Formats: sequence, structure tokens, C-alpha cells
Amino acid sequence: ELDDEIGTLWWHARSAWAKATVHGAFVILPAADEEYPFPTPTSDQIIIFGEWFRQELTEANETIAAGQADGYTINGHLGDTYGCSNDTTYLLEVAYEGLYLLRLINAVANETMVFAIAQHSFTTVGQNATYSQRSFSTSLTLAPGQTLDVLLGANQNVGQYYITAQPSSGRHNTTGVIQYLTSTGV
Repeated sequence: ELDDEIGTLWWHARSAWAKATVHGAFVILPAADEEYPFPTPTSDQIIIFGEWFRQELTEANETIAAGQADGYTINGHLGDTYGCSNDTTYLLEVAYEGLYLLRLINAVANETMVFAIAQHSFTTVGQNATYSQRSFSTSLTLAPGQTLDVLLGANQNVGQYYITAQPSSGRHNTTGVIQYLTSTGV
């Protein structure tokens, strides 16, 4: 039962090996007669940080130690730091002057993840399915299993900007791209 929760909640399997691969988001919206306690976003996007392993995870390998992943992902995409083609890079398309609610989820089993978008800042408005006092930052740190709801103002020049997610171990960071669709302020 979800009586007091609002925002983003992460669901995952119970065992360590399944938690790395069987997970998802519950998005709990305000009731029909309620509004967000922050400006209404143009759109919202779920962004899940995950891990990638070269071999299958099995019941025999129930412990996943920090830094043992062969790669990290943004919404299942490895990014261009692994030498893969562009179709494995996460792409977030935004409209100039749009306001986006990013629902960030760290589904990495044993790593704190640091998230940033080049030349952009964030306003944190919620965490772990609860609204929070607003805070402002150019990078965000998410503990394993943590969710953050943040506002992103699309206020830069038309173009592409790197999205980065890096584990606390410093190994195998991953990237994505934010792409502006239009620009009226340039």
C-alpha cells in the first residue's frame, strides 16, 4: 500500500543477483485535485543507472562486490566510453526553455553513482518517494537503491551536451547525450 509516498519509488527483486537485473520504477503522481509543490514540468523522464556484466549472473554468484561490473548503463545503454556504436548511447531530447522532471534511480547494487549533465544544473524536489526541501546542484550523488526527483531547466544553446554517470569506484563511467530540439534564444 502506497499511502504516504509521492514521486519516484524503486522496486527490485530481493536477491543480490536478481536485484542487478530485475527492477523498475513506480511513479506516484499527485492526486487529481492536487498539484506539484514546484513548477509543473513540461515532461518527465525516468533515468535508471544500472550495471552490465559480461557473464550471466546466477544463484551461484549471489554476492556482487563494488566495482565488479564490467560496465554501467543509463537506461540500459552503455554509452560511448565502451567503444560501442551510437545506438548504445542514451539520448534525452529536450526543447529549449522546457522544464523536465528527471526521476533518477540508482539500481547499481553496490556503487554510489555521481550524475551530471555538462553546463546544466538541477533542483532536487524529492527523494525516495517523498517531496524534499529544494536544493540546487551541478552534480548529484545517489546511494545504491536511492531515487531522486530533480528539475532540469533546458536553458542552454542548441546542441548536444554530455550526460555522465560515474560509480564511486571510478571504474567504467558511462555517458549519454542531451539533445536540444529547438532554440529561440540563440
